[in-house]
Amino acid sequence: MTDEEKKQSDKAKLFIAQHKALLIQIFADPAMYIADARPVSLFMAGSPAQERQRFPKG
Repeated sequence: MTDEEKKQSDKAKLFIAQHKALLIQIFADPAMYIADARPVSLFMAGSPAQERQRFPKG
């Protein structure tokens, strides 16, 4: 990680620490995101990058 990237990372971590309650309210507000009685989770096997690795160029 370059010095500039390290500075950006540190600034982001500090922002999150200082605004934790606000970020939770924005992205996980129970009034906006009502819990589902029967939640569903979907999972996808593999990753998009694997497709590029199967067929090398050249």
